[in-house]
Amino acid sequence: MSDGREVYLAWRKQSEVYRSSEKTISDAVAADKAAWAIDDDTLRNLATEGIEIVGVLVRDTLDVYITHISNFFDTAKAKIMNYESRGGALQRYLPFKFFAVKTGAAKVK
Repeated sequence: MSDGREVYLAWRKQSEVYRSSEKTISDAVAADKAAWAIDDDTLRNLATEGIEIVGVLVRDTLDVYITHISNFFDTAKAKIMNYESRGGALQRYLPFKFFAVKTGAAKVK
């Protein structure tokens, strides 16, 4: 960041938005269920390293979503889901409303 703080950005596709069983991303946004997920281990390692700002860089649109790392650990804001039994990892999901967003350059064809 301009003040020298380091930022962690996960690289995600737009299709990887968590929709909480809503049919489309638009439906999930309208229902306030759209969220980004980051692995719990990754977040804990970043916190240990002193990283305070985390987020997502959307590779399709170049949109950037950033938030304070503490939001992912706030159980009133973030949801935790465990995918270890399916070969995945413990994930923390934070709804869009807790992110600041900088829109990228959408491509129109």
